[in-house]
Amino acid sequence: MILYRQGRLKLALQAFDRVLAKNPLNFAALFHKGNSLLKLKHYEEALEVFERALEINPENAGLWTNVGFILTKLERFRDALEAFEKSISLNPVQKNAWEGKDAVLARIRLCEERLRESEEALEKNPDDPDILFEKGKLHLRLGAQEKAMKAFQKALDIKPENAEAWNFRGRVLFKAGSEKEALHAFEKATRLKPDYAEAWNEKGKVFLKLENLKAAENAFEIAASLWDSKGAKVKAESAREKVKRPGSGKT
Repeated sequence: MILYRQGRLKLALQAFDRVLAKNPLNFAALFHKGNSLLKLKHYEEALEVFERALEINPENAGLWTNVGFILTKLERFRDALEAFEKSISLNPVQKNAWEGKDAVLARIRLCEERLRESEEALEKNPDDPDILFEKGKLHLRLGAQEKAMKAFQKALDIKPENAEAWNFRGRVLFKAGSEKEALHAFEKATRLKPDYAEAWNEKGKVFLKLENLKAAENAFEIAASLWDSKGAKVKAESAREKVKRPGSGKT
């Protein structure tokens, strides 16, 4: 806790991990570990930790607020709105939760407007793969997984060389619990675009879920090296943390 308050977040993370190794259900350690990861901009890892904390104490308003902010950063706007609303229902006087809700509502309205524009464009050109791909991403941000999947699949039917569409398709499949299909999608993405760091990182997460730790380590290391070469130091560091703690991908 002292290290956390001093802002020495990387050392604090090591201390929280030692506590959690002895007691995985230590709520305070999970809460502050998640906050440390959030401050370091390791959003996906922070979300995983906060989700574990919610299993222990689902009535903690501050925890739901933090989850809302992370989901906003990850562009999961509908999920973020639900998190802020849950936080407000538990503690209606939280200024930051209300501010977070207002901000994410504005993002949702913008997505809905852009989605209407996409629909209008597709009426004129129903087989435009780029519009279909953008439509899929908008559905994803609004939490409409099935609609996103249909849009990505149609875009890929027309333009199968779109590596980004394969990556997004894989993310939807992985969230739905279809790990092997997701892995196939990420492999397509990395074959089409070998320097696609995000797809390598997603592939690593699937390998973790499938308990293929060697393949996961290799995928995360490739992602980290690619991000390093692009100057994305925070993302590279996050990937390497998964290599150091391969079990961290499992909840």
